[in-house]
Amino acid sequence: MRPAYYRKELGMRACRALIVAAVTFIFAAPSFGAEETYMAVMLNGVKIGSAFSSRQAQGGRVTHTESMSIKLMRGQTPLDISIAISSEETEDGKPISFEAQQDLGLSRMSTKGVIGADGMLDVVVNSPESTQNRRMPWPKGALLSEGLRLQARRHGLTEGVSYQTKMYDPSTMVAMNMTVTIGAKEQVDLLGRVVQLVKVIAVCGEGPLAGTTTINWCDDNYDILKSRIEMGGMMLDMISCDKTFALSPSQDSDYFDSLLVSSPQPISKQELTSALKYTIRPRNDATLSIINTGNQKVEALADGGMIVTVTPARPPSGQSLPLGGLDKELIEATRPNEYMQSDHEAVADLARQAIAGATDAAQAAMKIEQFVHEYITTKDLSVGYATAAEVVASRQGDCTEHAVLAGAMCRSVGIPARLVAGVAYTPAFASRLEIFVPHMWVQVNINGQWMDIDPALGFDSGHIAIAWSNGEAVSFLSLSRMLGNYRIEQVEAP
Repeated sequence: MRPAYYRKELGMRACRALIVAAVTFIFAAPSFGAEETYMAVMLNGVKIGSAFSSRQAQGGRVTHTESMSIKLMRGQTPLDISIAISSEETEDGKPISFEAQQDLGLSRMSTKGVIGADGMLDVVVNSPESTQNRRMPWPKGALLSEGLRLQARRHGLTEGVSYQTKMYDPSTMVAMNMTVTIGAKEQVDLLGRVVQLVKVIAVCGEGPLAGTTTINWCDDNYDILKSRIEMGGMMLDMISCDKTFALSPSQDSDYFDSLLVSSPQPISKQELTSALKYTIRPRNDATLSIINTGNQKVEALADGGMIVTVTPARPPSGQSLPLGGLDKELIEATRPNEYMQSDHEAVADLARQAIAGATDAAQAAMKIEQFVHEYITTKDLSVGYATAAEVVASRQGDCTEHAVLAGAMCRSVGIPARLVAGVAYTPAFASRLEIFVPHMWVQVNINGQWMDIDPALGFDSGHIAIAWSNGEAVSFLSLSRMLGNYRIEQVEAP
C-alpha cells in the first residue's frame, strides 16, 4: 500500500486526461466552419478558453487551420492545454497533408502527416524526448475538414436526413466512423444572443469511442455556431462569439466533484487486501460498461446493474520472458506507440535495470511496478499527459505518468501491457470522505490473464476497472459513459 497522502491526489490526473480527450473529440468533430470563426470554450457554463478556425482556398488547394486553448484548475494547480491543427486538401476534398500540435501542461507532442499518391500515410511524431516515423495505409474513405464540409453540403440540412462519414483526427491519428443526423431547427442561446439554428447530431459508431455524441448547431450556410459534448455529468460547449470575448480571460472551473462517487460504507485497509463484491447501478438511464479481467469478474443484473467482484491477486509465476507465441492481441500489446515508447533507448535501459534478477514475467512486472513508484520522485499535477520518454527524463507526474512509464517498460522487456482507467477507493479526498475517484493503472498479461499492477498506489480490491487503452488520451472518452452516471449501492465480501 502506498502512502495515504498520495492516494488523496490520485484522481486528478485521470480526470484531466478525460477533459483532454473530450476537448480533442469535440474539436475534431465535423467542421463546416466559415472563413474565420472565434469561439468561447465553456465547461458547465464557465468559460475555460477559446477556439479559432479559418479556411483559405488558393491554387486549387484548401487549408483549414484550427486552434484551441483552455485552462483548467484544481485547487491552486493550473493546467494549460492547447491544440492546433492544420490540414491541406484539394478543392474537391481529397486529403493531402496535416499537422497537429498538442501542449498539455509541460508535455508537448507534434504530428506531421503526408498522404501519398499510392494511398500511404507517412507520419512523423515528435515529442521532447523522441521522434517516431510511421508508414501506414490511409484509412479508406477518411476525410479531413474540407472533405467533411463538402459532404455536409451535399446532404443538405433537411430534417431527418442521416448519413455515414469517416472523420480523421490528425491530433490522435484516429479515423472514426460517424453517423450524422439532421434534426429540427431550434432557438439556440449564443451567450445571450438567441438565433434559430439546425441541430446536427454526430455519433461515433465503433471502437472505444462508440456511442460518443457531439451535438452541433449550424446556420443555413453550414457554419457551426455551437458544439456540445456531455460526459460524466459535465457539459463542454464551444460557442461562436466575437474575438474580444473569445480571447478574454478564462474563469476558474472545478469540474472534479461531479465525478466522485461515494462509497456506501468505509472500507478498511484489511478489507482492501481481500476480495470485495460491489453492487453497481446506473443513474439517469445510463448504460454500464465494465470490463472483465483476471482480477475482476462482472455479472450483469436484469435491471441494468452489475455485480463486480475484485480480487487483489498478484500475477501468477511461470510465464517465460519475453513473450512467446503468435497471439495477435498479445503481440500488439508488446509494441511501442506514441505514448508507451517501449523502443526508446532510455525506457529500455530503465526496464532492463528494473527487472534485474527476475526469473519470469510475473516477477519482472512486479519489479517494474515497485521501480516506477520509486523512480517518479515528484508527485505533482503540473504535467498534462506525458509520454514514457518524457517521464524518464523528468521523473515527474501523477497516476497517468506512473502507468504510461510502467506499461512502456513492461512492453520493452516482452511483457504484454495495457493501461486501464477506472476508479479507486480513498478514505478522504478534498472535503469528501469514503469516496471513489478516477484513477489509472496497468494490466499485464501473464499466462493468458490480464492482471493488475499499480505503480502509483499498489493494487488492492478498492480498484474497479472500467476501460482499457493503449494510452491515447482520446480513449479516455470511453470512461465518460460511466463517470458521474453510476452509484455503488453495496460493498461486501463475496
